[in-house]
Amino acid sequence: TTTAEALGLPNLGAAQVGGVGGSATAYNTKVDVRLGWPTAAPAVYSDVSAVAIEGFGQNLFGLRFFISRGFGLTLDPKAQHLTVIQG
Repeated sequence: TTTAEALGLPNLGAAQVGGVGGSATAYNTKVDVRLGWPTAAPAVYSDVSAVAIEGFGQNLFGLRFFISRGFGLTLDPKAQHLTVIQG
């Protein structure tokens, strides 16, 4: 089961994904993102574009969402922890 399947996200058609290791089967999807800050009410963003990549374990990507809003990210793949830093 992929992350997108576990979340019940729709398959909105094929996506092109490639990198150093080659290409992978992927599809476009939409997801709602809820970001909570210690000092403020959570921000909710609906229908954020993302890409689900099959065969990559935790495989839901939507990096453009964070960049376009000025958020910073740190990722610890070993601990499976993503931190969003308010820009």
